Amino acid sequence: MSSPMSDPVLEKAASRIGIAPIFDFEGREIHVVGVLSWSPPLVAAWWRGKQVTIVAVDVDGNFFLRHSDGSVRYWEHAKKSESVAAKSVKEFASKLREDTNGSLQWWKSRDAAEMPPNKSFERTREG
Repeated sequence: MSSPMSDPVLEKAASRIGIAPIFDFEGREIHVVGVLSWSPPLVAAWWRGKQVTIVAVDVDGNFFLRHSDGSVRYWEHAKKSESVAAKSVKEFASKLREDTNGSLQWWKSRDAAEMPPNKSFERTREG
């Protein structure tokens, strides 16, 4: 059995994620914290669509999914919805950019006093 091939476009994006972690989408800056150059098809109770693989994850645990049609979709858990984020993996990777306006200063400094509250954690803790 041969081992799966990783995607060189995603490998390059993964190597630059510390430099270019921002993905602009629908008027928002999404902080991407991980890019996967290879992943198996997604099998999850909440996923009901066609076969996809995870290509990236944001700071809130939402996924960028490579759809069977080649597009990259943004899955938001809270909304239980997906939207086309890019026509291809290559386009997705090309849209990752540096934090040019300082919106990630709290993350870069790692100073707990400057960190915004973790809304995902608060929802879990309260629920």
